[in-house]
Amino acid sequence: MQDEDVQLEIGGTLQQRISSCLLSLDKFLKQDAPIVSSIVVAEKKAGGSGCGNIVDTVAQIMGIKDLKTVSQQVSLAELGMDSMMAVEIKQTLEREFEIFLTAQDIRTLTFARLVELTAQREAAASTSAARPVQADAAAGLRVFIRNFGDEKLASEPLIYMSTMVSDGGDNEVPIDELEPVMFMVPGLEGCAAVMEPLCRRLKIKICALQLGIEFRNENLDSMVDRLHQTMKSRLVPGAPFILLGYSFGTLPVLRLASALENDGHNGIVFCIDGAPDFLYSLLTMTLDTKDDVLLQNTLICHTVDTVAPNNDVTSTLMQKLSEIESYEERIKYAITVAPVRQKYSDNFVSAVAAASFDRLKMVLDFKPLEKKLSAPIFLLRPKDPPPFVTCEENYGLDKYTESQVTVHNLEGNHITIIENKDCANIINRILLEKDKNIDTGKTALNVVTSMVENQRTVQI
Repeated sequence: MQDEDVQLEIGGTLQQRISSCLLSLDKFLKQDAPIVSSIVVAEKKAGGSGCGNIVDTVAQIMGIKDLKTVSQQVSLAELGMDSMMAVEIKQTLEREFEIFLTAQDIRTLTFARLVELTAQREAAASTSAARPVQADAAAGLRVFIRNFGDEKLASEPLIYMSTMVSDGGDNEVPIDELEPVMFMVPGLEGCAAVMEPLCRRLKIKICALQLGIEFRNENLDSMVDRLHQTMKSRLVPGAPFILLGYSFGTLPVLRLASALENDGHNGIVFCIDGAPDFLYSLLTMTLDTKDDVLLQNTLICHTVDTVAPNNDVTSTLMQKLSEIESYEERIKYAITVAPVRQKYSDNFVSAVAAASFDRLKMVLDFKPLEKKLSAPIFLLRPKDPPPFVTCEENYGLDKYTESQVTVHNLEGNHITIIENKDCANIINRILLEKDKNIDTGKTALNVVTSMVENQRTVQI
């Protein structure tokens, strides 16, 4: 039980004492309102959430008044962090400090690690004062690559996902012409597992097209041809298509839509925080894209950090990699010096690193469609894009369709948007109205909508 002299703040509110509850209850019983509530709002303090001090912010969330009384090497979980605190710490680090950690990272987080993050943030701030705003390479790759999913399923061309209307166990059942189905393409990592939080909330059968890891030196055209053949084996001739691409997945999705329209299909396209212009800007503003070797080495380091978090190897790995000529040999060296991994094999890590580089090059080399789509495009994006990315409100998607581009602005960022229930709610609502949204024809306006349903238009 919590000590009486410690005030625990959660979501800007404090615990309410029994005496305060009784006083509030006395007032409630004298009112006619059917629903009443009482909360104790925490005092706004300098050094709270939103300030520049990560350590003090986390300490305040955990109700720790004096950091000298706790060990900096003990994990937050051992210091009494519960699930609600963990959620608030994760959200605060992402919202206020642009620091993205997994739930497991939060559980093993220590104040010593937070001190390191604070120092890195201050160093980045002092550097950015002398040059335009630019994110570091690791931050850019964290946006592109989240996790690598299940190694055993990585080579499966398609996976049926669990949704609100399907248990995901119909991998061998052809799609009925009358049964609506959404084909979904994940981000740069290419695995369907990344899309699970979104799929669970969608009211449609979903077939996730995985990008695979066994295709070396692949370009976008060959990738799209491969995905197109997989779709044709599952889509009844003439049936309408519903395509959704997330992040990097929007590139092959636009090409797939074009190929399907050439086959005589019509349909709609969903883009979740992704488009050729946006991804190009994100990549070029965070990475040195003119030097393939440096790009490859940065990618190798990020791959090691992804499969073996909290390691002490990558801090010195870049220098060692610069002394090795072949990309394959650099990958092999990084795997040998990386910490032991229980989840992924060496061959899998090597294949992922090679495939990821090919896909980054696809972003840089993307060419416009030969013919604009007839399908309408729905873009779901964070209302606040990364500060180092310059892009139009609709991410330039009007260049790829003759129809309407509808933009929905949501809370969250590039990573958390697919976990936002509003993202699924919007898609479900659009699917219910898809009969009147398909074949809308050419329009001169792009509609921009926020979650409070305020609408404004952007003149093209």
